[in-house]
Amino acid sequence: MLAENPNFVPALFGQGMAYAQQGMFAEAIAAHEKAVEHSGKNPVLVGTLAGTRAMAGERDAALTTIEELKREYEKCEMLSYSIATVYVRLNEKQAAFEWLEKAYAERNSQLPDLDIDPEFDNLRDDSRFQDLRQRIGLLMV
Repeated sequence: MLAENPNFVPALFGQGMAYAQQGMFAEAIAAHEKAVEHSGKNPVLVGTLAGTRAMAGERDAALTTIEELKREYEKCEMLSYSIATVYVRLNEKQAAFEWLEKAYAERNSQLPDLDIDPEFDNLRDDSRFQDLRQRIGLLMV
């Protein structure tokens, strides 16, 4: 896909995610930066870039971007899931749960992805995660 259109945002996003999962953070950041640029700075993609920077150990850059996303959140509440993802990558579980609760309160359409989204793997053993899954209907009692 990128050979045909090197600026195709969905492919750049996917490429960045694949690189990040393989620990190839410089490549992942480059792909996500390009995706952000060619998407017109889509806030969800900005959140993905922040999360990738967090995974790469660029904590300060990730925290700066979170502050930008929080300002955007005032205009677009659907960013709560993306913000939670960045906090997970920073290993700030309490903040991640606070933003997941905001996502739940606003009925964020991404919440059903919790069961398949590897971003949240390190929260799965937490009782708050199981409670959230139950409330959104992913866990039967």
